[in-house]
Amino acid sequence: MGDITIRLRANRVTGEREVVVSYDSDEDQTSLEHERRHREIVEQLVRDGIITRDQEDAVHYEPAAPRGAVDPLSQDA
Repeated sequence: MGDITIRLRANRVTGEREVVVSYDSDEDQTSLEHERRHREIVEQLVRDGIITRDQEDAVHYEPAAPRGAVDPLSQDA
C-alpha cells in the first residue's frame, strides 16, 4: 500500500474547507486500482466525519512528495 497524507485547508476566497490528499501508490498498482483507492480514501473520510457526502468534490489529489522531501506546510515560518 502506498503512502497517504491528508491535509485540511481553508480556501482563502470562499472560506470553505478543502481536503488535500497526497497519495503515492505502489509502483505495481494499475490505474484502476489507483482510482479504486482514491474512492476508498474518500469513503473513509466520510465515515470518519471529516467530510460529508456533498463535500466529496472538495477533495483534491496531489502526488505525494518524494521520500525524504520536506513538507513546506509543516515548517515554521
